[in-house]
Amino acid sequence: MADKAASPNGSYNDNGFEFFKGLVEPDTINALLNMTEQVAGNSPSTFRGIIRKSTLTNKLIYVLQGTNFVPLDTFHWGLTPFISRVVGKPVLPAYSNFRIYQQGDVCKIHSDRVASEHGISLMIGSSDNKPWGLSVGHEFIEDPMNWRGTGKVKTACDDFGDEPFSTFEMYPGDAVLYQAINRRHGRLEPNPNRWTAHLFMFWVDRNGPRKDQAFDKKRHPASANYTF
Repeated sequence: MADKAASPNGSYNDNGFEFFKGLVEPDTINALLNMTEQVAGNSPSTFRGIIRKSTLTNKLIYVLQGTNFVPLDTFHWGLTPFISRVVGKPVLPAYSNFRIYQQGDVCKIHSDRVASEHGISLMIGSSDNKPWGLSVGHEFIEDPMNWRGTGKVKTACDDFGDEPFSTFEMYPGDAVLYQAINRRHGRLEPNPNRWTAHLFMFWVDRNGPRKDQAFDKKRHPASANYTF
């Protein structure tokens, strides 16, 4: 496994990722987390989303799609101007989801689907306030569906192999923005908290080759219309 490296100097567009310490202030993320708990539940018997184990994790996680919960969807839209400024071009939301990971879980190293041009991983809560690192690889994957010209998809794996990477120790409010299609990422160390809550949001360039992935290929939200 490659050694953990410090974040390279430069911007998001130079590196393909950028760390934002305290991107969201505590009162805001606490309110968002509490609203989510009240609406979606907080236990296997009450949770209204999906409880599952994915190919990336080794334990059950709680998953709530952003489009199924208006505050999460609104928060996604609210961050869009900021992401456009960082990326340097206009972007549109693609999709988002809320997840609760439990103690001892990891997230295998992977890249995301085609709607994930620009992704942000935001920690919005933890039971014990212990940092849990997110690692992002330094290698740009030109075509994730054709790993290094082999014609084979690079499946999720336990580490980065010989690829250098950066690890960001995250507390609630911290976020990492990364080119989620073209940069492998994951969490190498087991979660030290009893649980952690995360919000994952993704965007595509408004005028780019993946613009058809905006709103997860659904129609643009209709304009409001009031009558009396």
